[in-house]
Formats: sequence, structure tokens, C-alpha cells
Amino acid sequence: MMSRALAHTGGAGGGGHELVDHLRDVAARARRFAERAKLGDSEFAALVEWAGWLHDFGKYRDEFQDYLLGRRQGGPETRHAVFGAAQSRRLNIPWAVAFSVLGHHAGLPSVSHAKDQIWGSTLDPIKESEALAGRLDADRQGGSWPAPVVEFLRDRRGLEATFDQELLIRMLFSCLVDADYLDTETYMTGRERILSPFVANELFQLLDGHVRKLAEGSEPTPVNAARREIYQACLSAAGRPPGCFRITAPTGSGKTLAMLAFALKHAERNGLRRVIVVLPFLAIIEQNARVYREALQSLDDARVLIEHHSAVMVSGDDGSEPTENESQDRTRAKQATENWDAPVVVTTAVQFLESLFSRRPASCRKLHNIARSVVVFDEVQTLPFPLLDPILSAVRTLRDMFGVSFLFGSATQPHLRCSPNLPSGFAVDGTECHEIVPELGRTFAIFRRVTLELPCLTEPPWTWDDLVTRLDSTPQALIIVNLRKHAQDLFDRLRVARTPGLFHLSSTMCAAHRADKLSRKDEPAPGTIYHALKSGGPCVVVSTQVVEAGVDLDFPIVFRAIGPLDAIIQAAGRCDREGKRTLVAGRPGGRVVVFKPAATPAMPPGFYEEATTRALVFLEENSANPQRILYDPSLFADYHAALIAMGKGREKSRAVQDARKMLDFIKVAELFRVIDEAGQGVVVGYGNSASLLEAIHQRQFVSIDDRRALQRYTVNLYPAWVGKLQSQLKPVIDHEGAPLEYVGNYDQDVGLRLGELPPERFVA
Repeated sequence: MMSRALAHTGGAGGGGHELVDHLRDVAARARRFAERAKLGDSEFAALVEWAGWLHDFGKYRDEFQDYLLGRRQGGPETRHAVFGAAQSRRLNIPWAVAFSVLGHHAGLPSVSHAKDQIWGSTLDPIKESEALAGRLDADRQGGSWPAPVVEFLRDRRGLEATFDQELLIRMLFSCLVDADYLDTETYMTGRERILSPFVANELFQLLDGHVRKLAEGSEPTPVNAARREIYQACLSAAGRPPGCFRITAPTGSGKTLAMLAFALKHAERNGLRRVIVVLPFLAIIEQNARVYREALQSLDDARVLIEHHSAVMVSGDDGSEPTENESQDRTRAKQATENWDAPVVVTTAVQFLESLFSRRPASCRKLHNIARSVVVFDEVQTLPFPLLDPILSAVRTLRDMFGVSFLFGSATQPHLRCSPNLPSGFAVDGTECHEIVPELGRTFAIFRRVTLELPCLTEPPWTWDDLVTRLDSTPQALIIVNLRKHAQDLFDRLRVARTPGLFHLSSTMCAAHRADKLSRKDEPAPGTIYHALKSGGPCVVVSTQVVEAGVDLDFPIVFRAIGPLDAIIQAAGRCDREGKRTLVAGRPGGRVVVFKPAATPAMPPGFYEEATTRALVFLEENSANPQRILYDPSLFADYHAALIAMGKGREKSRAVQDARKMLDFIKVAELFRVIDEAGQGVVVGYGNSASLLEAIHQRQFVSIDDRRALQRYTVNLYPAWVGKLQSQLKPVIDHEGAPLEYVGNYDQDVGLRLGELPPERFVA
């Protein structure tokens, strides 16, 4: 009698993982995911179940079993995914299953790649799959197959799809990959993941109690009254059916907690499954997550709220073509990738958008957990212009097909309306994306706290020495520049000048390091930024633009190097945040000073530079009344619309959409880059990282909990610097897929000193 085929070896129990059990369990788990993601769609559930049964179908081949048991080396003869794809075509199951099965290790293919593998291989997968079907039938010992499903893709001179259908394939792929990873993880570890249920009402009650407590201790000022109005407006809007919403509110108006309140209440009213908060920068994830944890009383429970960015990516899962024949080390490492199985997720735009447009299994596995969720896009104006149309197209599909609600929040709110350069934009009458905050003009007027000064229009460029001179009479100031090198050079110049209370904030510092530099606003530790501000002592912070979104700083004066208009307005939100500065000649006492730096280059090239040029023109046009720039939200919407009308990136956007229609998942992944090149997270020697790494060394395994904990001690490196620092990087353990550890000198003031690179290279 032939021995039972295995799917994996090396599990916690020591025995082999029987293939038929793995196929059955993955099919059942994947179907559950599909049923939750797309309610009432039995055809979609059947498609996903078929994919589960067929994904490892090729492991029945003797060649693969020999490889698995160490009797032969891996190679073309031991491939397995192509046989499940071939069986799906032999049974006339829709193409979506073949794409997903082919891609469950190597990534979603293009149509030509898929056809070449199924019909052009010397392995003759179609013929071989017929023979393998008998082995699976024998192992199954009866039982019904999933219901037949009709093909839904057009086939005229090659497969074509609508944008909805393309994303449907990705959702199917996500259900399959996550089910496969989780079933394998259970076999490898001997246990299921422990999950926290999403009880939206309980979480909302905790948050609401926290907000009310904060309100009780606040002064009865017009600013605090306006904050309460914005919060109540969010609760009122939460009862509406799922759809798209926006909250346009000034910086310092309490949007962070108000948006979470909307999301939790909206999820409760509409039976949605989780809340996903999408932030633009790594630098603010830890702050917002800490605020949420305090509000939800989940400081020590990472299962209630998880932070996720790309800083602890599986090494080797960076877009390269992995083999289907993977070592046990790599198999274990992949199981520890993130799938957003928590009630509240705080992540970056890069991670969220990769879930929608990547072809890599580890990136796509979490997509099905976005379905029937509330997605909060904070600082929506930072979404990449050249990719806006594909992004909004995906937003539409997620809203219409998968019940996702979106909330777009910003003080500099773009309208994202349909236009020739943004065909997927919202309806021009404003009814498709509902504004939550009433009376925007009155609300913004209440938050008028600073005076805008524009020496960038009237004075020559400033040197760093010019700034040093201006700081002589300014003990507390925030200086925001456009480039990392500028921040480091200015910091070094100020240190030479013995500037008291000097700090540097940068994304080259790990999250724990940045959090320690800031401390807690309510009970700040001595020697930190918040302590210096609260005590009235000297405090000069030099930073890149990473402090402009969500970082709760309050300075009497902010110096901002000329940049895009939204950057200037966001910088103003770090000035006189509470509106307590003494009025000067009837004008607000806070000052925002926009200057031109003499250092070259003055800013990152490309779109950032073009947006800055347009901002200079805009400032000149409004120089007679510059204060209106900060307090009239319609002006920024006009500025944003003008940038869209310039058509920058239009060709890239169209190329992405054309590739999506042709189901060329490889090309889509190549074209859809939020940043030009993906970074690599490295663990640095700071804080508690040493004890975490020691535990990993003792265990010789990196779990999902380890990866979540290590994110606080990582810095995301531009690939060129991974190469330059190669001699100072090593895997945290000597296993395939392990994160990298930086063993060089980590500067306690500025983190990793890397030289001249734009700050967005460290945004992930």
C-alpha cells in the first residue's frame, strides 16, 4: 500500500503533516474567510474552496515527496503549484483559481506566465494532473466537491478584466494564502493563534469614557468647545450606512480620537469587523498607537491593537521570485508575517496599498481582513499623486463589493473629485464622500492661533548660520527642513553653537527612540521634548517633515523650509496648538516662518519639488492676506486640484490601470510603487532590543509576536544603504528569512547616520 502523501515535515509534534488533511483544512478555512469577506456570495466562496483543495495538489507527485523526505534535491521536477493550476483548467474552473494557485508561493503571475506554465512546461501539467486526481480522490474517501462556478473573465485575444474582477482575484488569493499560512503555522507550532474578538461597542465605551475624562479636565475655551463639537459630529455621522466620509478639521482639533470614535461606532451600527487606521509616516505610528492603547485600555495586549509597517519584513520576501521548494526555516518565517487579525490595526499607507496592488503572498494575505472593515485614512493629502486613480478605483471596489467604509481625515483635505486626470474620483457634486464637520469656515476660524510670515517671498535664502542667529532670542522653536542631510547638518551646527535644549527627530531613529525623545505629554520624563515644553525650559527641535502629521507638539514659533502647501499648513499645526499665546497687536502670538534654505539641493527632486514650486506661486498670489492660507480649507482643495490638473504621473496611473485590465499582476507590482524602492528593516541596538534578541537566539525561532515587538526597535533602510552597511548587518538568527540586525554604532541623538537621502526614503 502506498504511504500517505505529506504536505510538510518538521512540525511541533514531530510527525508529518498529511497532505489530504492540509488540503481539506485550508479549503475549509479559506471558504470561511471568503464567506466573511463577501457576505452571501456562494460562488466566490466556492472559488476560494476550490483554490484551497488545489493549491498543494501537485505535492502528490513522487518527485515532490522524495524532495520533502530528503531523498532528492529541489529543482524543476519538484515544483508543485503548476499541477493544481492545470487541474483547475482541466476541470474548467474559472481562471481566478489558476492565478491564485500558481501564485501562492511565487506571487501572482501575468496571463502569459500562467499559460506558459500550464501548457508550455516540459512537465506536461495537464496530463500529470489527471493522474494525480486519482490519488487525491483516494485520500479524500468520498465527500462532495465545491459547487461548479461559471467563468467571469472576458477572453478576447487574451484574458481581460474589469477593475472589480481584478480585485476579486486578489481577494481570492488573499483568502487562500492566509488560510495556507495559518494551517501550516498551526502544524509547525502545535497551536492556533489566540485572537481577540472585535466587540465594537465595548471598545467604543472605553474610548468614549476616556474622551469624556479628558474633557472634564480641560479649560472651557472656544478651542475645547470646538473639539467636543467635532467629536459629536463624528458620532452623529457614524449611524449612516457604509460608504465614504471625510473629516476636514484643523490640526489640534482632536481628530485622532474623534476618527477612532466614528470608526468604532460605525462598525457597531453596521456589523463591520475591524478598524484599520492608515497613517503616512512611520514616525507617527507609535504616537497614535499609544494614544489608542491608552484610550482602549489595551497597553499590554497586542492582540487588541497591532502596529504594522514594513520594518520587520521577512528577509528575501522583497519582490524576488522565491522557489516553490522552500526550507523549513523559510516556511516558518513566512507564517510569522502579518495578516491583521486584530480588532484595531494601525499601519502605514505603504503597507495598506501593498495589500491591494502587490503580487507577493506575504503582502497580500491580509487583504481579506480589510473586507467589511472601517478604514481611516489619516492625512489623506499625502497619498501619492501618480497613483491616485488606481487607489480610488480600489476604494470603490472595496466599498461596493466588500462592504468597506472609508474615512478620509485631514486639515488640508483634498476633494478627490472626478476629472480627466482622476477618472475614479468622487462625484463632483460632493454627495459621494460625505463631509462630517458642519460649518467648516466657523470651525477653522476658532482654531486661528498663529500668524504666517513669508520671508521666502521677500528675503534671500537663509544659511544655517542665519537660523542660528535667529534662534539666539528664541529658547523654544521647531525647525522643519526637507532633507535628512539638512536636518543632520543643522543639528550638528546648533550643537557646535551649544544651543540649549537641542533635539533631533528623524525616521532614522527607531520608534522606541523617537518615543523616548518625546516622552508622554501628560507625565513627561526629564530631559525629553515634552518635559522641556511643559516646564518652559529651552527646547529646539530639528526635524524633517515627519513631525507634521499627527505629532502633538506645541511651540511658540515654527521655522519651515519652503515645501508643498500642505506641509506648510501641517507645520503650522505644531505652533500654539492650544491657542494660549498672548495676542500681539490683535493678532495671534504664535509664528510660522517660511524660509528658503541656502543649502543645495533645497528639497527632494520630482513631484515634491514641483509641488513646492506651485506652492510658491500660490503664496505669492495670496500674499496680500496670507493668514487665509491657514484657515480657509477651500484654498487647499483648490491647490490640490491644480496639482491634479497638471497631470503629473498621469502616464504611470494609466499604465497601472491598463495592466490591471490585462491581469498582468507582475507589471502592476512593478509599476505601483508608493516609494521608488522598498526598504529593508534592520533591528538596532536600543532599549529593550537586546533582551528580545537574546530570547530569539535562545529559541532559534522568530514568531509573529517577536516580529511585532521588534518593530519598535527597527529602522527602515533604503536598499542602497543595505548594501553600504552590509558588513554591519547580520540575521538575528542563522535561519533563512530571519530579520536583519544592525551591529554598527547607533547614534543616541540622531539614530543611524546614513548621509544624504530624502526623508521619504524612510517612510514605510
